[in-house]
Amino acid sequence: MKNKHLTLSDRNDIQIGIEQLKPFSAIAAKLGKDPST
Repeated sequence: MKNKHLTLSDRNDIQIGIEQLKPFSAIAAKLGKDPST
């Protein structure tokens, strides 16, 4: 599997998205990941 783990930058983007009350699907789309990740 390629890119199996989240980078620190990915994790920061997720935290910011959650703080801004963005839906998980929008956060995942920005990162190019599946929302279940």
